[in-house]
Amino acid sequence: MFRNLEIRWKLTALLVLPLVGLIVFASSQVHASTSRQRQADRLNRLSALAVDVTGLTDALQQERATSSGYIASGRRRYQSEMTADRGQADRAERSLRSRVGTLPVGDYSPRLQRDLNDAVRRLGELQGWRRLLETSPLAVTRVVNSYGELIDSLLDVIAAIGVEPGSEGFAANVAALVEISHAKEAASQSTSLLLTALLQRQFGPGEYQRFATLVGAEDSSVQRFLAAAPREERTFYQHAVAGSDNSSLAEVMRQAALAGPVPPAGLDADTWLKVMSTKVGQLHRVELKVAADVAAASAAAGTAARRQANVTIIATIVVVPLAIALALLLARSMARPLEKLEQAARDLVERHLPGVAARLQHAGDDLDAAAATGQLSLEALTRSAPRVPVVSRDETGRLAEAFNTVQRVAIRIAAEQVALRRSVGAIFLNLARRTQLLVSRQLELIDQLERDEDDPAALQDLFKLDHLATRMRRNAEDLIVLSGAEPARRWSEPIPLPDVVRAAIGEVEDYGRVELLHVAEIGVAGHVAADVVHLLAELIENATAFSPPNTPVQVGGSEAASGYVLEVEDRGLGMSGEELHKTNARISDPPAVNLAPSPLLGLQVVGMLGQRHGIKVQLRHSWYGGVTALVLLPRAITVEVGRQETLIVASQPEPAAASSTAAPPPGSPGGWETLSGYRPGLQHGRLSIADPATTDATAPTTTRRGDAGR
Repeated sequence: MFRNLEIRWKLTALLVLPLVGLIVFASSQVHASTSRQRQADRLNRLSALAVDVTGLTDALQQERATSSGYIASGRRRYQSEMTADRGQADRAERSLRSRVGTLPVGDYSPRLQRDLNDAVRRLGELQGWRRLLETSPLAVTRVVNSYGELIDSLLDVIAAIGVEPGSEGFAANVAALVEISHAKEAASQSTSLLLTALLQRQFGPGEYQRFATLVGAEDSSVQRFLAAAPREERTFYQHAVAGSDNSSLAEVMRQAALAGPVPPAGLDADTWLKVMSTKVGQLHRVELKVAADVAAASAAAGTAARRQANVTIIATIVVVPLAIALALLLARSMARPLEKLEQAARDLVERHLPGVAARLQHAGDDLDAAAATGQLSLEALTRSAPRVPVVSRDETGRLAEAFNTVQRVAIRIAAEQVALRRSVGAIFLNLARRTQLLVSRQLELIDQLERDEDDPAALQDLFKLDHLATRMRRNAEDLIVLSGAEPARRWSEPIPLPDVVRAAIGEVEDYGRVELLHVAEIGVAGHVAADVVHLLAELIENATAFSPPNTPVQVGGSEAASGYVLEVEDRGLGMSGEELHKTNARISDPPAVNLAPSPLLGLQVVGMLGQRHGIKVQLRHSWYGGVTALVLLPRAITVEVGRQETLIVASQPEPAAASSTAAPPPGSPGGWETLSGYRPGLQHGRLSIADPATTDATAPTTTRRGDAGR
């Protein structure tokens, strides 16, 4: 996946992963901090709500006490006090409703939503209950219970605030607030019950037991408060409630009332109400203190959360861009020298070394003189090569130094390779010329023997010897082509294409298997004819060599849009798709000749001849299972000419005429056209184009019996 990525992207990926981790971590921290800040804001609103609920419960407790006295006195006493308490409760209710109206109730837990909705619903019934209390006969117990249900619903809201998610920081304060509120509620209810009993001079059914239960509940709530409250709140309770004279008096009155089921005769109702109202007020002071502590703890948590969120956000804004900038700077400092090194390597391979090779190659025979004058000396070539600047002493700098050394060595080796290739080419050319000379003398001797021989059997052997010599001449011409020199055989006049094909067939050992199909009567330019013969002979010989000896090799041709196409088709085992691709690449772009042995020198020659004259050669799968070689002769080397007479040696046994037509290739992409419409070819034997004198490339075509098969 990452193997082919450029170094800059690899470095970027290497640095991006930690950066992404840093960004994710920073984002999570920012998100957590902002979440804590939002949660702290939510809890701050709840702490303010707890203060409002505490104020409303206290006002309702006062209203309950005076309302109980009003009912117990037969609606003759405490009406003004009840009215004043109602006004205070209404103000506290409006404050609470205003707070709830600005509260996003949907953001809180289902329990808090349920308890808050229940409390608001009960508050909505308060006015109707007040009218009922003024107009209908009611028992004091019902009055106490009705107010108690409303107050309990409000206390449930405070309890729900204490278990709201995120309230762990002040849960102890909320728990203390709940316990002191329950203690105050129990004291308020016991005040109303005993006040009613004192006014009526007796406890109603079950009221004494209820009074005793409320006294015990008050004491229990106080004990739980002292256990849950922080030290500062316990100290405040001791000073505000437990240590006051009023609290001692209230305790004496309460114990007197608990002495029996009959209210004490010496206890005055107004005194009891005054003392207990003072005590409830003292408990309310403690309640307000605890509620204020809840609000302070919530505010402190909110301040800390906001401070942490601000620090996290500022650190993220500063650190993350700085880390990204440093990472990009580091990646750039590592990637740029490597990019320069890569560019220098490309310049060396694609421009400088080929330029050095071209200069050395074009120097030709003057190479030694140019080197002697310093124009093409190794020092001059090395100085002209671009050097990679060494700007550091790290691994990249040492790599640049090593590359500069490699560059000098590469230039020296390139010069040596060019000299070696020229030397190898000169050796090829020298051996080929010498071999050509010997083969020409051999052919002249064979011609003489053929003219003087009358015995058919001996003449047949001479023809075979003549054919072998012709193949030797082609091998010598292979060396000439590989050396880069031009062949000696040239004609001044166009040569008919059928004669060119027949001459190529005549240079193949197993020529008897070759079937010549229809080939158009067009001419091949004289200066190209010998190379076309050579190219076709190599392809035909490959076809005969790599196909069973009992199968034919067919040669035909047809017109194409950009020239004339010749097809050489065998019925051998064929080649795989990969082998065809590699072979076609070698033919279309033949590599430079080196000293390494190659089994494809014939195709190397074909590729070099094709490049020399713009002839396109391509191998394809044959419908018969073998290989089809397509040769596109461009219009630049073909002409329309009349049939020219050439020598047809009939003394050789001729194979039977082709009786089948060549099948078209499987497809013809890339400008190739399908070879179709072939007619049976002419009978052919060992045919040849007459070989002109090698010393006169412009001599006209001659017809000599002794040149057959060359």
